[in-house]
Amino acid sequence: MEVPETFEFPFPPYKAQEDFMKNLYKALEEKKLGIFESPTGTGKSLALICGAVRWLRDHEARELADAEAAVAQLRSSGGGAAAAGASPDDWLAEQAVDRERRQQLLRAERQLEALQRARARATVKRGPRRPEKSAELARQEDEFRQLFGDVVENDPPDSSGQEEDLIAEFHSDEDSSSDEDPEEEEEYHGTQIIYTSRTHSQLSQFVGEVRRSPHADHVRLVALASRPQLCINDSVRRLGSVGLVNQACLDMQNKTGSKATKVTDGGRAEKKQKSTGACPYKRRVDDMAAEVLSEVRDIEQLVAEGRRRKACPYYASRRAVKHAQLVVVPYNNLLHAGTRQASGVRLTDSVVIVDEAHNLLETIGSIHTCHLSYRQVSEALEQLNHYIETYKKRFSPKNLLYLRQLLHVHKGIIKLVDSTTKTMPPGSEQTKVLLLNDFLCGATIDNLNMRKLLLFADKSRLVQKLRGCWKKRQVTAAPVTTGRSAVSQFLREIQQPVSDQAQATAEQQPEAPAETRTSDMPLMATLQLISALSDPDRDCRLLISTTRAEPPTIKYLPLNAAAQFTDIVKEARAVVLAGGTMQPVSEFRDQLLVAAGAAPSRVTVFSCGHVVPSDQLLTLSLAAGPSGAELLFNYQNRALPATMSELGRVLVSLCTLVPAGVICFLPSYDYAAATIAHLTSTGAMDRIAAKKQVFREPRQANRADAVLSQYSAAARGTGRRSTGPSGAILFCVVGGKMSEGINFSDDLGRCVVVVGLPYPNARSPELVEKMNFLDANVKRSEDGRTAGQILYENLCMKAVNQSIGRAIRHKNDYACVVLCDARYSRASTVAGLPEWIRRQMGHHAKFGPAFGQIRQFFKKMQEKFPSS
Repeated sequence: MEVPETFEFPFPPYKAQEDFMKNLYKALEEKKLGIFESPTGTGKSLALICGAVRWLRDHEARELADAEAAVAQLRSSGGGAAAAGASPDDWLAEQAVDRERRQQLLRAERQLEALQRARARATVKRGPRRPEKSAELARQEDEFRQLFGDVVENDPPDSSGQEEDLIAEFHSDEDSSSDEDPEEEEEYHGTQIIYTSRTHSQLSQFVGEVRRSPHADHVRLVALASRPQLCINDSVRRLGSVGLVNQACLDMQNKTGSKATKVTDGGRAEKKQKSTGACPYKRRVDDMAAEVLSEVRDIEQLVAEGRRRKACPYYASRRAVKHAQLVVVPYNNLLHAGTRQASGVRLTDSVVIVDEAHNLLETIGSIHTCHLSYRQVSEALEQLNHYIETYKKRFSPKNLLYLRQLLHVHKGIIKLVDSTTKTMPPGSEQTKVLLLNDFLCGATIDNLNMRKLLLFADKSRLVQKLRGCWKKRQVTAAPVTTGRSAVSQFLREIQQPVSDQAQATAEQQPEAPAETRTSDMPLMATLQLISALSDPDRDCRLLISTTRAEPPTIKYLPLNAAAQFTDIVKEARAVVLAGGTMQPVSEFRDQLLVAAGAAPSRVTVFSCGHVVPSDQLLTLSLAAGPSGAELLFNYQNRALPATMSELGRVLVSLCTLVPAGVICFLPSYDYAAATIAHLTSTGAMDRIAAKKQVFREPRQANRADAVLSQYSAAARGTGRRSTGPSGAILFCVVGGKMSEGINFSDDLGRCVVVVGLPYPNARSPELVEKMNFLDANVKRSEDGRTAGQILYENLCMKAVNQSIGRAIRHKNDYACVVLCDARYSRASTVAGLPEWIRRQMGHHAKFGPAFGQIRQFFKKMQEKFPSS
């Protein structure tokens, strides 16, 4: 295998991008697990697209050529037993050899046919979209349907006439594969590239890069998202909550009603549903599924096309997944096994690319963490009791057994929480940490098969049955309203406008397997906890917490991210973890990839420098301020008035030197509020405001866009008067809304100031348990530090690196990075910084030399870029 010297690219690539694509191509071909670091602003997304898609096209071409050669060889062979080395007189051996050759030929021909069909899908002509369906569009749809085969799923059976809330007989011991033909082979759909990132906006940006790439016209791309993102039924979208939207959608799918046959103008028979509360957009999903693959679309464009066709984009995108070459999914659709299977994402022989992977271990933990309130367990118990009492004479013995076991689980959890919280002082805020086995034994549920209970609840649709039964109980106490279907009544009772807060935070909330707040579906939340109770005891902890104002809560805390990543490492052809700052690499290699079962030799690491010339970046650390006072923002010193006053003097000096925009990152929202209040009281804020307009990152997410817009205008000098402050300063929080994913390029970020080291709370029970787990399972580093200590340092430095990365976004950008804390001169701290920052970082024990260096830097930049 030879790595191409050139790659299709929309413009001449940087040297860093060429190196990135070549190393990516090699890693995919050699089935490696790659850790790829490319600083923000170096065109990482485009390099990922062009490198990976080029490899996929070459791989498909090689597969097709190999399959054609294998078929030709098998067809030309046929020498019988003599050709196989057997005696010519041994007719039995000759027949066996010939039979084996025919079977090999049949398999090879099937493989070749599948590859040829996959190649044909990519060569279907793509014409421009038209506002109304035309004959040409209909022809393309028919052509797609012929190539993609039968993508139509059967409608759910009509359950009218049955007791809709009564569960059917559950047979848990039957072999689920007994009905499958052992000779039947799954259709080959080709190798896929599965790309995932943190938020829907990042995924949309990636799809936009694909559209602008040279591969846009011949790559089949499907973007998956949650129901709230893709739903076009306005009555359902207004529910806002992910859990409520999911439940309403599922309920409407079950309301299929009776069907009537209608003959269309083209003479084709078409089934049409009567109006029974079913979602009208589920029809014609097969046409939409083919259309999804005809053009590269992001989520917003997919929704627009769905509205035009009056077809559901959510189900259409899932039906199109198996025929896609590039599948774009949120983190949860890949990292959570249940959601991955429900989405139709196939790992086998696929290439998995995880972008923005710097916080991957924390993300895996967050996705699999389960929060459950005491109230939810009590409400689920009440619903189960009512359901059993209502139908207990009609359940089969086996179903009744499983229901009573679920009842016992809820009673046991409540009993354990009650006994645990009794030992805590009333009104206190405390947390009790339990091993999984202690939790199971304390709740007296250690003898139950949790997986079988989950299978029973899933196959019987128990959550929906309980909700329906409970709603009927509530309706009997209210006046009966006629003329409404159950779904319509459900929607009218609980629909409410989506709040500004929910809209603002939706981008950072990937679809979860279950909602913590489940309204009238509390069993959904408790089943999420039950599903976690089958994990190994060593890999998790259960935390029971009390607060002054709220009932107790239960939290399932996963400790071993590698356990949740094992299937991806073992089944995927190759895995690429990409990010702007992937330091320290050892964390991903040792705690994730190798711990998930990969051989160390399979792990490869690539890191490229920044595309910005070294003279356009100035990085320095300050150990003292203008008055000579030490800048030490540890927990003991950072709240001292002298420390905050010295910080104020540093900022006043920087605002005097730095043109346009200054970004100042503080360790927390509380410390930011305290610092700004102190600077205001001492008059330092007035001196800063005389130089630059002052802005502050809001706690409320719905106000962030407005603040960014105002800051951008002030930093660029838009509408500025001839007198008054020049530029702006924005006070942000490390780990806050503006420390990741925000582009402070050019005049928006000529200087980035990071105040202190944002270490997490070392007394947090969750952090303590994670550190103890790593200390017990990961060996010490060469310098003698424990794995828990390294985790503590890494959490801090990764947050710092993300803040630094907000500036320097392209080749002609320039900026100064100032790290305010004496501890930034420590070797261990410097080692946690990106290489492109580390290699030219200067340490200053006194402020004077640093001030002079900053002055010279901006003077030189103004000469180099006179128009900026």
